[in-house]
Amino acid sequence: MSNPKILAVIPARGGSKRFPKKNLARLGNKTLLEYSIDFAMANSDLITKTVVSTDDNAIAEMAQEFGVETIRRPDDISGDHSPTSQAVKHALSQVAGDFDLVLTLQPTNPLRPDGILENAIKILESGECDSVFTVQLSHRKLGYIEGERFRGLNYSFGQRSQDMRQAYYETGLLYLTKSELIEQGVIFGPKLKPMIVDHPFSEIDIDIEQDLKKAEFYIKNYSDESTH
Repeated sequence: MSNPKILAVIPARGGSKRFPKKNLARLGNKTLLEYSIDFAMANSDLITKTVVSTDDNAIAEMAQEFGVETIRRPDDISGDHSPTSQAVKHALSQVAGDFDLVLTLQPTNPLRPDGILENAIKILESGECDSVFTVQLSHRKLGYIEGERFRGLNYSFGQRSQDMRQAYYETGLLYLTKSELIEQGVIFGPKLKPMIVDHPFSEIDIDIEQDLKKAEFYIKNYSDESTH
């Protein structure tokens, strides 16, 4: 797949019970929404078109101020339990033109290191997968509670940290998917491939207001890195 046509979709719902108006929250001198828009603009040589999918007037107005087309999301796919895949599928169906790949950029993961989109495209161009997502190695001892007992997932009690089974977590920095899968309503295909992004920005995921403090710390301490 040479020079694929890529549609970037920024899903930015207005509602959030735990963190109202989260996508318009400010991190430094920009809103979370702006970080994803800036990333798309910085990669305009790779991205064919960028749209924001939203049900919120304020978000739509901000996107339009940056010259980004807005896709108005129907109420039936704008609820707390509506999967992102449905919003992305709807956005693709509303945009004119044909696209090879769809890039999903969540505003709640505002900090992305340079080069990750190029790397994701290379992985897809290898022809061995149909979707790519970012992961990071976890150095924590992970487990679950069952019947009031804790059971280890990636280690046994007493095991040294360096001997643990390696476990990774989904970071949400980006999702790159072949368009035919998006048309089916899925972001992850059967040939999903993880892309390890070993960077502190992988740890930033804005879920509650307190997460902004951690993000501010990372921006200050990694100012020589990309903050798109």
